[in-house]
Amino acid sequence: FIYRTRIIVGNCINHTQCPECVKIGKDRSGNNLAVYSDGSLYCFSCGYFVSSRGLKNSKSTDRRLTTRQRQLPNDTTQIIPTKAIEFLSKYNITDEDIKQHHIMWSDHYQRIYFPIYTDTGLIAYLGRYCGNDPTKTKWYTQGDLKNIIHILGKSWSDTLVITEDIISAIRVSHAGVRAMPIFGSHIPNLLWLRLKHIPNVHRIILWLDKDKQKEAIKYAYAGRQLGLPVEVVITYTDPKAHNEEQIKLLLDSK
Repeated sequence: FIYRTRIIVGNCINHTQCPECVKIGKDRSGNNLAVYSDGSLYCFSCGYFVSSRGLKNSKSTDRRLTTRQRQLPNDTTQIIPTKAIEFLSKYNITDEDIKQHHIMWSDHYQRIYFPIYTDTGLIAYLGRYCGNDPTKTKWYTQGDLKNIIHILGKSWSDTLVITEDIISAIRVSHAGVRAMPIFGSHIPNLLWLRLKHIPNVHRIILWLDKDKQKEAIKYAYAGRQLGLPVEVVITYTDPKAHNEEQIKLLLDSK
């Protein structure tokens, strides 16, 4: 396949530790770097690439927050007020989820915060407004979310469910699968190519919101053209609106 100007001819035969990720304290699991039968190497996390001819491109795609953005508001806390708990409870986000995913609250901004961390620290976050000002946007984000692969759930699961938003991903992960929000509804071919290097994923299910039904079918077709086992789930309500039993039934029926 072609990754921008990089050409890899061959199949992935192994995964090993990425030397560029190690320099910044990442890839502790030692499997970010894909090894191909033609001798090429490619890291799905930082973008490190070695061609079959030994030509290197070590430019990292790790886009951390700027110094100004690198911290959540000073008043963020995991003590969540009642109105925010009520919002989260609509989607069965539990106290355990709040702890596990470091969900926080800022009283000053009246937002629920969903921070995203790697081994190097905070790289992005989303804030959901829960105040009474109708002029405020529902979601506030910081970080390069379009280039982040943020996988939640059971690492042993060979199923990866792609959702639009992080609440849906948390909700779907309750069903014992891996889930990944794409923070929107657009799936470029580059994302599919990066997902080809995620270890032990034998089934990918694309579950976008109902209004993106046609787009989901188109994106799934593009993924299959690139050799990925992509299926589509289409429902009248968003993934986060379903309970655990319904999610399991929907995934098992595919």
